[in-house]
Parts: sequence; C-alpha cells; structure tokens
Amino acid sequence: MSKLPLESNSTPIEIQLISTSSSSVIKSDQPWVNFGMVDVGDSSSSTITLTNDFNNPVEISQVKFEGKEFVIRGLETPFTLEPNQKKELKVYFTPTSKESVISELTVLGNMIGEYIIPLFGQVVDGGIVIPKISSNTLNFGEVKYGGSKTVKFKIGNTGQADLKLETTTISDKQYSLEPKLPISVKPKEEVELSVVFSPTSKPTDSNTLKIKTNATIKEPNLIFQLNGTMVGSPPLHVKEVSVETFIGEPTSFQLEPKDGKDLSKFTLTTKPENRTLTDKIENGKVSLTYTPNSGFTGTDSFKYKVSDGTSDSEETQIDITVKSQPTLLKFSEIDSVSINQSFSVQVLLDEIKDLAGWSFNLEYDPEILVVESLEEGDFLKKDGGTTFFQKGTTDEKTGVVTGISSAYLGTGGISNTGNLLTINLKSIKDGEGYLRIKGIKFGNPKGAELPIKVINTTVTVSSVPPCDVKPMELSIFLT
Repeated sequence: MSKLPLESNSTPIEIQLISTSSSSVIKSDQPWVNFGMVDVGDSSSSTITLTNDFNNPVEISQVKFEGKEFVIRGLETPFTLEPNQKKELKVYFTPTSKESVISELTVLGNMIGEYIIPLFGQVVDGGIVIPKISSNTLNFGEVKYGGSKTVKFKIGNTGQADLKLETTTISDKQYSLEPKLPISVKPKEEVELSVVFSPTSKPTDSNTLKIKTNATIKEPNLIFQLNGTMVGSPPLHVKEVSVETFIGEPTSFQLEPKDGKDLSKFTLTTKPENRTLTDKIENGKVSLTYTPNSGFTGTDSFKYKVSDGTSDSEETQIDITVKSQPTLLKFSEIDSVSINQSFSVQVLLDEIKDLAGWSFNLEYDPEILVVESLEEGDFLKKDGGTTFFQKGTTDEKTGVVTGISSAYLGTGGISNTGNLLTINLKSIKDGEGYLRIKGIKFGNPKGAELPIKVINTTVTVSSVPPCDVKPMELSIFLT
C-alpha cells in the first residue's frame, strides 16, 4: 500500500498501486494520477504517456475505467505500439457527485494482459478556496505600557470561490484584530487586516492569532505568530472608594492597592474645598479622615497619588457626598427573651416630613430567631390614610426578608413619628441574635430620597425563663 500525497484538508487516502509481470512491456510516465480537487460539474484533465518498452509490436485491444467520472476523448481501439513508440492518453475527470473518487485505468493488450494505473480525484462543492497570506509572523518589537502598535498583513484568495474568514482566536487579549470578522474575499482579490498590540502587562510567550476559514486545499485555520514586548512599568492601581457622610460628621476610609503591595507615600494633589482631611500610613495602607465644614451639604472631592516605592499611581479623584442630618430608624427596646418564646419588635422612625413610601430588607439570625409574621405600623396611616403594604419574601435558611415596603396612596406625603413595622418573632435557641435593616429607600412625593440612619440591634435569648421577683415584707416586733 502507498499513501497518495495530496494538499488538502482530508486525511491522506491509501490506494493500492498494482503492477503486473508485463510491466516491462508497457510503461507509463505516471505510476498514478492525482486530478486534485474539482468542483461538481467542472472538469480536470491529465495526459498519460504509454511507451512500448518491448522489442516487438504490442497491440492494445482496450482501454477502460471503473466508474463514469473518468473518460478518454479521441482514442480509438485497437491500436498498435511499435517498439519504443509512445502514445498519449488524455484522461478527463468530471465529477457528478460530492463524493471523492478512486478508480483505475486498465490497459489490455496481447503482450501485457492488464496494465493498471490508479486514478484519484477529490470533489468539492461550490468551488476551490485557496487562501494566500503575506506573512505568518507579525513582529511588534517593544511597545511602551499604555501605548499601542499596529501591524498590517494581507490575506488573498487564489481559488475559484469566495474565501470566508469566519472567526478569530487570539491567545492574549492584549492583541486585537481589525476589522472584526466575518469577512468574505472574492476570488483573485485580497483583504488587508491589522493586529493591534496594546500592552498592559507582560505578554505571555508564543502568542498566536488563529483565523478559521472555509479553505478547501490549505489547512482551514490560518495561524500567525505574534511577537511583542512591553517596556515600562504599569501604574499602581488602587481599589475604588465610595465615601458618604452626614452634615457635621467625620468619616474615615482607607486606600488599598489592588495587587496587595504596601503603600509608602500619599500625596494630595488637589485639596477638598469644604473640609479638613487628615492622612496616616500604617500596615501598608493609607487611612484618611474627612470632616465636612460646619453646615456643608452636597458633593466634595479631592485628588491624590500614592506610591509603593517602585511604582506610582495615576492621579485619582475621590468624590464625597455629604448628606443632610438623617432621620433615625431603629428597633424598639427588647425585654429579656427565653427559648421558645414569641415576642414582638417594632421598627420605629423618628420625626420626618413628607414621607411617601419606604422599602428595606430585614436580616435576622436564623440560628436563634424565626420570623413568624410582619404587620404594617400606623406611620403612613395617619389621619385615616390608606397604604399599599408588601410583607416581602422570607428565606428562612439565610435569615433574610426581602422586599418589605409600603406606599402612601393619598396626596402628598406624611409627616409623622412612630411605628413603621411590627415584627413578630420566636426564639429557638439561646444566644445573641442580630436584627439588621439593609437596602433602605425612603422617598418623598417627588421621588427624592430622604436621608435615613439605621441603628441595628441584637436579641439576647436565655435558656433560663425569666421570673418575677416580688419584694419581701419583713416585720420586726420590739418588746
């Protein structure tokens, strides 16, 4: 057996090359014939030259094929080959189906018996597609951090049908291909593409660009080697900080690098306008305390840079929101609770003006407490007002009630103080269980958010039930 060498996408096909004892009588200039890839309905031809290598005339009685895809035109049999005489046979391969063909040309004669020449043809549907590239190695050299460099290359189509550049895969995201695929390239045309190298870190070794195509003869995936090096150091990156406080109240926060390095220097490049700002570096972090000026509300900001001794950060701005003094939202006082005791806690709101609706989530310790039910308080029902109350959804495993809310259905808002919500609970285990309010939203009739400050609480559950201790009366008689 021998493998027929083909330039195609398919696995090499094994065919048998047959010789006879009479091969020294008739010789062919081709031991086998490869017609290549041919579209359905098209034709490919090859000329086979037979030579009489015998010292006597040889009469060829018949030349035949297996299958209807191969024909010889203009040949009449029988014919005679004199010693050393040559005869050209022009064979045509004209496929009628999509299946590739292996066949045989058999020469019959009085001195040779059978002389067989294997024939092979591969069939494509829609035309042959052959890509051609200008270079498969793209060199970018050294590129500074934050910069970029573009290298252009061309892909042409030397086939008979449209070349489709379908998808792309790049091994390092610091490289990008422009324009984006898919793209079609017509026969005998080419397209110019660009790869952009924009380094933000040291590239990995052996980076490649792979473009998947519909090529029928070459390997369908075009592979390009990408060679680029980043020079310079990336800046130090600091975690984002969101800062809020209330009028007249100081707030403290920290600056931390994203890569875990220790900060060694803090530089204030633009001071906040309505503040005092103090800084302190300890344990590789910068601790800042912002104190708004008396009476100031609104947005303040400052800009800074930090360093770890090797790299500096870019100038970064921090915005600080200073809100009006908030209304307190808190839980009612809780008496001592024993195991398996049912009890109630109110969510109380200090005096507020023009409240049109509220919503929040309730978090509780599911190991110690169970929420039995929720009841809306009378806060928004002042003077007989009506509301739309939603008791939310309880997840007993995590101890969270989400989506608790109430909306005033009257005109304007309510100014009041008192009970927003009654929480009916039951203790199931001794210990200290938390009650927390999260995700608060309080608004006025115009949709503006009202500032609220939450004071959370804990519930202490004792395994010993409480008992009433009455004062003892002691009488002393003197005689």
